[in-house]
Amino acid sequence: MVILQVPHPMLTCNLPYNDTPVPIEHTLVMLKMMNKLMADGLAANQIGYPFRIITVAPNLVMIEPEILEVEGELVADKEACLSLPNAVYSVERALKGVTVRYRDTWNILREHKFHGYTARVIQHEIDHLNGILISDRGTEI
Repeated sequence: MVILQVPHPMLTCNLPYNDTPVPIEHTLVMLKMMNKLMADGLAANQIGYPFRIITVAPNLVMIEPEILEVEGELVADKEACLSLPNAVYSVERALKGVTVRYRDTWNILREHKFHGYTARVIQHEIDHLNGILISDRGTEI
């Protein structure tokens, strides 16, 4: 399994929502790859899976994640991306609070508020599912 890199068309696809269960093997592969690469997060389309799945270090899996609410001012910070190697961008994200609804690996619907760096990572990975890259959101530095 490899990380797809720009300009692969899968990275700019807005993946559709789908209520069918996701194969559990996909989530395990994603967690293993994210941890092997020492990444903070991974989106399914970065490895060619056409599902709305993200993983967030160390072991959070979100299926069909949807941002419900964003709190606070946007804060610019450096972000890198496995799909844009050797590039760093300044990207503004909400850090005070991001409320997300998602299904877990047991297909249970959950809603949780995330803060700080974890909120940044989740926004970055959900952007991937929507076909948005950090190069679309920020300025290369």
